[in-house]
Amino acid sequence: ALAALFYEADAEIGIGLFERGLALDPDNVPLHTEFALALLALDRVRFHETAIGHLRTATGLAPRTALDALQQARARSLLAAAESGDDRVLAAEIRRIRDLRRLASDPRQPTRRND
Repeated sequence: ALAALFYEADAEIGIGLFERGLALDPDNVPLHTEFALALLALDRVRFHETAIGHLRTATGLAPRTALDALQQARARSLLAAAESGDDRVLAAEIRRIRDLRRLASDPRQPTRRND
């Protein structure tokens, strides 16, 4: 019970930080995409609609940088998975994006296969 209390507190702090960042820069594609990914990883049911809203925003903004374009591609694939209605498809897409992130940060890191 104590761990759940701390976990929920950490989640609320993280959500608050994402929201503060978006208040400062509402047209930030990576921030919308990463917030949606974090929400879906945290609780796909509870935050489903909020995450979809952020993914739609991310895909609708004009990319300002190459990172924006990359994050829009991720947002599109995550949005398609979220809208599919199949939790297995969504969970697999979340894992795929996380694996890509790990690989980008450390090319020696193995990725999951057949999940």
